[in-house]
Parts: sequence; structure tokens; C-alpha cells
Amino acid sequence: MIFLRVMKTMKMKNWIATVCFGVLSSQSAFACTPPLMESAYFGSTEMMSEELTARIREDVRKNHYTVIEYRVGSSYFPLVKKGDTVYLNGKPLAKKEDSFWYLGHGFYQFNHEVFFMDEHIGAYPTDGTVIAYEEDRSATKKPDTWPANSMWCSISVHANKLEASNGLRFEKLVYDN
Repeated sequence: MIFLRVMKTMKMKNWIATVCFGVLSSQSAFACTPPLMESAYFGSTEMMSEELTARIREDVRKNHYTVIEYRVGSSYFPLVKKGDTVYLNGKPLAKKEDSFWYLGHGFYQFNHEVFFMDEHIGAYPTDGTVIAYEEDRSATKKPDTWPANSMWCSISVHANKLEASNGLRFEKLVYDN
């Protein structure tokens, strides 16, 4: 008798768990998630907030730092020059004696090599040109083939592109939300 009650209770718990899982994984349970904006300005990754923004701006103003790049994707203040050192996401990247040029859109030249946010791309052309630019790839309109009764969330995405005269070409998709 006790065994049957335990089995009925277990079946009921499994049924409840199955129904809850079904509801949570259904299309109606999904919602557009807000972007996860973050910064590693002080060395560790923190979620962006008004308080953190105020602390960063006060630190920049007080210490006369230079913000090289304000935002790349969902990362705020990723490249900052503090004194004679350039920091990438709170970690030292280049010192005064290093060869460093910021090319824009997350691309930089460091000791004659090209990088995108700490990702090595290739050699910098010695006597050539390099162009870094951004191309919008956002999907703001719901496609005609989108299933009926399904939620649509627009995705803000762009491609950061680099083209060099030595044939080097690189494209990185950057999600803004």
C-alpha cells in the first residue's frame, strides 16, 4: 500500500516536471532577452550599470586616461590607454616600447601583426594600406517564412571587416544584443 502511494507520488512529480518543462520550452515561454552589456575595465568582468559607468568615467577623468574604443559589441571600454600602457579588457596589452596602432572597429596593429580584440589575424603590410570598417547585418524585419504564432526578436548584429593591400581580408560578426 505504501509502495503504491510512493509510485503515485513519483508519477505525479514526473508529470508535473514534464508539463513544466514543456511550458518552459514552448515558443510562448521565450522572450526577447535584453543585451548582456559588460565591461572588464577594472580587470574583472562586470555587468554594465549606471554605477559602473559613473565609476569608469570618474576614473578616466581623475587619472587623465584615454578611452581608445568606447564599445565593441556588448563590451564597453575594451581599449583604454592608462599612462604608457594600453589595456584590452582590463589586461595590459602594449607598453610604450611596443608598436601599437588602433585601426578602428576592434582591429589593432601590435608589433607588426594585426589583431581583432586579442585574436591574431595576420601580418601587417609593411608598405601597404589597411582599411577597417563596419557593415550592418541586423535582421530588423520578420521574414515572410517565419512560422505563425512564433515570437520574433530583432537581432542587432554587424560585421567588423578589415582589408589590407597585401590580400589580407577578415570579417568578424559582432552581436550588439
